[in-house]
Amino acid sequence: MMRSTRRDPERGSMTPMVAFGTIIVTVMGIGAATIGRMVHARREAQNAADAAALAAADLVREEGLTADRSGAIAMGQRNSAVATQVAIDGIEDRTQQVDARAHAVQTVDTPRFIFNGDGNVRGKAVATISQEIRTIAASNTGDVVFVLDYSGSMAGSRIRTLEDAVSGHLQDQRIPLNYSAALFSDRLVSAVPFGDDAVAKILDEFARQDALAGTRPEFGFDKAREFFADQPPGGPPRYVVFVSDGEPNILPTALEGSRRLWDEAQPTVMTIHIGSGESSNFMIAVSGTPQDRGNRDFYFPVSNNQEFRNALAQVVSRIACPMEGLTKARVKDPSTVRGFLRDATGREIKVPRLADLEGDRNDLGFFYDEKSAKLAVTIATCIIMRDEGRELVLRYNRATLLE
Repeated sequence: MMRSTRRDPERGSMTPMVAFGTIIVTVMGIGAATIGRMVHARREAQNAADAAALAAADLVREEGLTADRSGAIAMGQRNSAVATQVAIDGIEDRTQQVDARAHAVQTVDTPRFIFNGDGNVRGKAVATISQEIRTIAASNTGDVVFVLDYSGSMAGSRIRTLEDAVSGHLQDQRIPLNYSAALFSDRLVSAVPFGDDAVAKILDEFARQDALAGTRPEFGFDKAREFFADQPPGGPPRYVVFVSDGEPNILPTALEGSRRLWDEAQPTVMTIHIGSGESSNFMIAVSGTPQDRGNRDFYFPVSNNQEFRNALAQVVSRIACPMEGLTKARVKDPSTVRGFLRDATGREIKVPRLADLEGDRNDLGFFYDEKSAKLAVTIATCIIMRDEGRELVLRYNRATLLE
């Protein structure tokens, strides 16, 4: 009997199924590998965008809105292991912050039958720094009484230092303030009331007077109180610039004189101390505002002519260009505070901090106390802000990512 040679029809169907399955697995593997490369590229692009945005924001803090952005782009590219296109999309200047936007693109070689050729992946980032803006009214002025020590202990170099510095300032009419003066020793030596010719009269008194006997600052304080009483109510802010070596003959009486001055005339008292540290307690005690007496922020110790001129420049700038300090809670890193003068067109000039200045404090500059967050400007900066209407822009804190 002959056997049948017909083959089982289901047997041959396995071959194409295995082949098709192999293709599917292969495609899936290629796809998974490609997706993995794209995920990695996306991470690299994001790193590059983050780095570029952070660097751009920090550059604005250091160099201003028009800072060269090529360094930020290079920083972004260095933060990617492969070639990456990086761009700074823009700088957004807000009232209390500056935002820097950046993006980065990486190209991934992908199979055409799955992803249609090269695939681009993109990273985007926004970094920010903090800023605050200060302005000064050109019409800002003040009534200033110089209470000057002409006692015997001031004789010689101290009295010459006082007269040279005060004379130099009074002859500089770039900042209009209303002046008067009371010179004292163990009595009232001389007094010049407020008036259009007050500056000339004060300079004449410097030429006529010399250091005399004891130290009774209460006579100077009382005369200043009288000068303020003669000024019309509701006038400019009141200031006393008290210059002494800080050694009153009768301490309780001198302190009582300062209290009468504060209580009745309500001035801010700024003291320039030409003397030793041993007598600083009295000078600090009579410094400050009626609401904040004995405040050493209004006390300026000096030992030579240049220090006196610098201290007087600070005093005058605080009178002519008073400004609020920075918002202390917002300043996370005081060492990063930077200043810029900005005009109406948006053009900025970098202004150094006083600690970075060399030489005359009448150069452009600003003062910032890291502990108190108090802020002030030099005479030159004050004049530009008043005459040209420029803003002082303060930027601080290292850049942080928003997104």
